[in-house]
Amino acid sequence: FSIVHDGAGYSRTDKAEVIRHYPVARQALKVCWEGEDQGGNCGKCEKCMRTRLNFLAAGEQNTPECFSEELALDSITNMYIRNTARLAVLSSIVIYAEEHGVAGSWLPVLKAKIKDWQEKYEASKLELTNAALQREAVEVASRNTPEAYLDLSDKYYRANQFQSAMEAARSAIALRPTYAEAFINLCAAYNQL
Repeated sequence: FSIVHDGAGYSRTDKAEVIRHYPVARQALKVCWEGEDQGGNCGKCEKCMRTRLNFLAAGEQNTPECFSEELALDSITNMYIRNTARLAVLSSIVIYAEEHGVAGSWLPVLKAKIKDWQEKYEASKLELTNAALQREAVEVASRNTPEAYLDLSDKYYRANQFQSAMEAARSAIALRPTYAEAFINLCAAYNQL
């Protein structure tokens, strides 16, 4: 049994740069796993937003046909950045755009979103005392929902308690075995060990 991971040497923006030149690929691209229509892309979830930003960073000025609506700048402002792993991906999109001389009204909005998240992240780290996390863990266990465990996993991660972050992510996965966000948190915490 072997696994072949093709294309790992290229970033998502590198891949968008290639795909943007092929109309059929632009139309057929499917990245969304959260939207109601599993046959298409919702255009609003984190992965759809990230993909749209990949295309913009690659220099694509038109909305790829795989998305039904134009990208509104306020959707970048309102985008939820769950953890530092997601922040790193968004930061890499900014870096790619700048290194390739790509500009647009979306770029300063994304930069402001990243800066805002970083400031809030640093402030929230101060609030995450052990006692507060223990109280939160008890509350989460009583609610027993995958979303609550995922949120707890994020909080443990921000407090640099990576083993606990992994345990909370595993609890979310036990409740929802296909919870991609929880798998992402599990891997992000594991990578910090």
